[in-house]
Amino acid sequence: MLEVLILWGYMLLVCMTAGTVVLSLLSRILSTPKPSILGPASCVMTGIFALTIYAEYFSLFAGVGAAAHLLMLALLAAGCYFYKDEVRPIFSRFRRILYSREWLLILLFAAAAAFYTSRGKFHTDTGIYHAQAIRLIEEYGTLLGSGNIQQHFAYNSSSLCFAALFTFSWILPGAFHGTTGFLMTVLGLYSVHGLLNLRKTRAFGSAACQCGILIYILTDIYYAQSPATDYFAMLCALFLFSEWLKGSALRALHRAGDFYPAGYYGLLAVSSIFIVSIKLSAAAVVLLALYPLAILIKEKKPALILRFLLAGFLAFLPFLLRNILISGWLLYPVKSLDLFAVDWKVPAAYLEHDSAQISVWAKCLYDVNKKDWSIRQWFPVWFKGQQHYEIMLFYAQFVSVPLLFIDFIGRRSRGLRFRRDYAIYYAAVFASLGIWFLEAPFIRYGLAFLFALPLTAAFEFFGMTSGQLFPRRESSAADSGQTVLLTLGTGLCVAVFICFTSWIDHYAMDELVFAKHHLTEPYYLTQIPFDTVKEAEKNWGDITVYYSEENDMNSYWLVPSVCYSDMLDRSQPRGTTVRDGFRPRK
Repeated sequence: MLEVLILWGYMLLVCMTAGTVVLSLLSRILSTPKPSILGPASCVMTGIFALTIYAEYFSLFAGVGAAAHLLMLALLAAGCYFYKDEVRPIFSRFRRILYSREWLLILLFAAAAAFYTSRGKFHTDTGIYHAQAIRLIEEYGTLLGSGNIQQHFAYNSSSLCFAALFTFSWILPGAFHGTTGFLMTVLGLYSVHGLLNLRKTRAFGSAACQCGILIYILTDIYYAQSPATDYFAMLCALFLFSEWLKGSALRALHRAGDFYPAGYYGLLAVSSIFIVSIKLSAAAVVLLALYPLAILIKEKKPALILRFLLAGFLAFLPFLLRNILISGWLLYPVKSLDLFAVDWKVPAAYLEHDSAQISVWAKCLYDVNKKDWSIRQWFPVWFKGQQHYEIMLFYAQFVSVPLLFIDFIGRRSRGLRFRRDYAIYYAAVFASLGIWFLEAPFIRYGLAFLFALPLTAAFEFFGMTSGQLFPRRESSAADSGQTVLLTLGTGLCVAVFICFTSWIDHYAMDELVFAKHHLTEPYYLTQIPFDTVKEAEKNWGDITVYYSEENDMNSYWLVPSVCYSDMLDRSQPRGTTVRDGFRPRK
């Protein structure tokens, strides 16, 4: 636990510095807001995004280990020298937050998160492939055709490159695996700070997503020690939504010369493209990019459009290149983008089976022969397979829709402008929910969107009523109509609260039970190591690949290692060393 807190402190300094330097550079190139306007939390998150992209690029040429880390520090030192006037104010502002009235809350939150991150049971997918994928990135960078020896490696989440950059395995006796807990802590404190200052900022939409972040952390904090890709993607999506809905509040606080809307939303649009590289299930968030694009087209700034497009392309490019090198596909497991004829390409039949398996398991069908079932066939099976608290969360989506109409009517009654930034936000959320539900409706895959819609609707209603968006009129009929809408909206907000109560109650009990069972574990100084499993080996001359003798378990400690021997049996080396990669057996 102490080790976790110390390494988190170091990561915080590194990520905040990286984010401040990158934002300072982008403010000059893309007219984005300066770091001093966006604040420390945005700098830390930008740093996480930027260092992840850096690690991805580095992995194309070598393993992400000591050399990658030391080069990163050298680049940050140079960046601090050139942008010292921007770096100093951010750290001063962060220090003021630490010494503010929130200091005790910060301390308690960080300690609780470190407790969960230091111990406990690993997520199933961490045992299957997360841990080994991180080790592969450390040792080989991008191992050619590694998707053949185990197809899970072809999922290629960029967040695993960030985890590899901060395992510290080149200096620690084990491997640090606290990046999920670090992200939870950063965003948890960001959310608490935002909610405490809601009266001042009046950014109700942003506060809704911050509330969603806290509920998400409550849901999964007992897996904070697992570098799970779903957690990274959903938390980053909620942060993106929160910052997006904060835009109008920031614009009101700053002068036009300091806050250029297209620059602010363009920065978030680039971030949305990056988030897709964490998890393809978040692909619909790129719809947010339409808003800054429309502004720039209206302002006739083609040069700035091209710069933003280039920034988004460069942020996504290493993910695409890693996909091609790992699996031979541009976006695995998307068969429609079949563009490359390379010898290490995962066979289409395996890709189709993998894609079908993801879908049928998410729909509670558990049989790939049922992949073509219509929604009328699979929905009753899926619905029956959900727990009560999951069904309540599903109901919350339907409750939120009339709330959105009430908010729209209330704003129209005051003659307020149409909020295009909110409209594109809702479009992205609805699209994300639609793709999630139709393709792979496993609750965990879409939690950010399942939280965002009802919470935003409810918080916006609170903002509407507190701002008196329903003005009193002389007509008694109008007064009666307003009363009906307010009463209906209040009732719907209560319904949303009830739906979330079931979810929160379930997971709050889980966290308490976890703490009780793991309180005496000896991890108050160091962190629990990755699991070890019994493994055998397969040899091709000088090439050795390990495989697990335990079902659905892989190892971080031996490399390369696979979870399923049958996947290994259908593969063969491309050369005489592991670095030459693997291809399908002919």
